[in-house]
Amino acid sequence: MTLRLINTTVVLALAMTCLPMASAQAQDDAALAEFARKAQDPLGDVKALMTDNTIAFDGGPNEDTSYGFQLQPVYAVDNETSWNIILRGIVPVA
Repeated sequence: MTLRLINTTVVLALAMTCLPMASAQAQDDAALAEFARKAQDPLGDVKALMTDNTIAFDGGPNEDTSYGFQLQPVYAVDNETSWNIILRGIVPVA
């Protein structure tokens, strides 16, 4: 009888410990889904700094390895009209 009571207590304690974790996981999943939805919207309210790395092996006239790096900022500007103003740029580095 005592062993059964201990097992029941352990199971209840474990369930009470895991329930808040499941709730936090559900909130994280909802936030991740919202981020993915915003990332797929090309006219959405996004502020991001993307990068592009390009490596070309045995390229060019001397067949050297070349490396290119670009910063690609994306910034949506808030305005009072129904238009979305999105600034996108490409900044080559080196």
